[in-house]
Amino acid sequence: MNWVKQLRAIPPAKPSPEDEESHFLNLLKQSNEVDIQKNPSTKQIPRFYIKKKNQSPLSLAYSTQLRISTIQKHRNNFPSRDELDLLWDYFSERATLGDIGDKRISYHQFLVGKQAAPESLKDYLTVDVFMRFGQDDIGRISLRDYFSYLDRKTSLIEARMEFAMFDEDQDGYLTEAVTTCLNYLDADLLISVDLQELSSYLESQIPQLHLTVDRPSHYLCTATRKFCFFLDPSRRDKISIESIVLSPILDEFFELREELSPEAASVNWFSGRNCDLMYLKFLNLDFDQNGMLSRSELSRYGTLTTQFLDRVFQEYQTYEGNLDYKGFLDFVLAMENTDTPESIAYCFRLLDINGTGYIDDFVIKYFFDAVVQKGVQNAREMEMEYAREHGIANTEEYSPSIFDMILVSDVANEIFDMANPEISRQISLTDLLSCGVGGTIVSILSDYNAFETYENRENVPQKSDG
Repeated sequence: MNWVKQLRAIPPAKPSPEDEESHFLNLLKQSNEVDIQKNPSTKQIPRFYIKKKNQSPLSLAYSTQLRISTIQKHRNNFPSRDELDLLWDYFSERATLGDIGDKRISYHQFLVGKQAAPESLKDYLTVDVFMRFGQDDIGRISLRDYFSYLDRKTSLIEARMEFAMFDEDQDGYLTEAVTTCLNYLDADLLISVDLQELSSYLESQIPQLHLTVDRPSHYLCTATRKFCFFLDPSRRDKISIESIVLSPILDEFFELREELSPEAASVNWFSGRNCDLMYLKFLNLDFDQNGMLSRSELSRYGTLTTQFLDRVFQEYQTYEGNLDYKGFLDFVLAMENTDTPESIAYCFRLLDINGTGYIDDFVIKYFFDAVVQKGVQNAREMEMEYAREHGIANTEEYSPSIFDMILVSDVANEIFDMANPEISRQISLTDLLSCGVGGTIVSILSDYNAFETYENRENVPQKSDG
């Protein structure tokens, strides 16, 4: 017998996890040593950025096909809507009623259902899933709670797979590379927008939505901007797919899969009605019709003060001193969502006129003086208008308004009490975000109408419980 041949025929022993980890660490160490030889600075400063290599057309086509086939494989093993409906019917027929008349299932029924379910659903019928839900005295769980979980879970996974189809470089992020060219032709505003991965996904969803889009490029620019404003606050022009999938913004977008009432559509950012409204707002403000908003044109938006609007053009990107449509959408999102962390961060950058990272007495006086000035001016104009309408003789004497009786020092003390900063009389962005009333503070310092509403809050009649 040839023992040598026999020994060589024996397959090698499978390495233990410890051996695999040791082998990996050795490879990693060798790789780091090569990097240090090429770039000695990496010994003290670890590399945190690796430039992506430009792929050849053949390599790009291969990686794209591999990505598509991998996702398709997962989709083939993913439960369909028909399978979910059949599972609901199966459990619904066998469920028993709980104390409040809701349908409930026991663990035994749950296991029997798992045996009858297709392979694609078995991962959602495990003991770990069952134990996620509260049980009644005899160990049953709510069928509706379970299917709410199942529907949410499968929707998130399905959305994740759909987003992966548009992640061309497979880095887990979707990009928004936007080049906006605004100009007029035949009295229509044309928007040429080069949107990449994120807008490609949104565009693919339009046929599935109850949505009429007259200007697809304009709609995509408006819709994409909300994702970017709230999920890319650092303005890196890319958003992680995980943050999109878990964001309530995606839920708002998917609301359009059902036909919304006019009231619901009016408050949904992604509805065709709202996007048309944003478009018309921009057109109405653009008095000289050059496709951009100047400082004077933006002053017609709301009741914001001159000083606050000046800072918008000083801090955020403009084109020869004008604001483009994308910048206008950021501004609108910040002004209409003042209680959100992203809006507060946007406005804090405007309020931090000295670039010190905090708001002090000088900053509060600078902005609130403008609020008082605009409030007094508005009160005078309203009184003069009233006099003209009622034929009252013009007089230089005016009735004092709330703004005539305000002391800036009192307002400053109240703002510092509201913010409760870590450092006395210096409000940082962290203070503004943690105090719970950051949006109110921003409104007080930027909008005279918001301040008047805040001052009169105690005079607003409260709804009775009856």
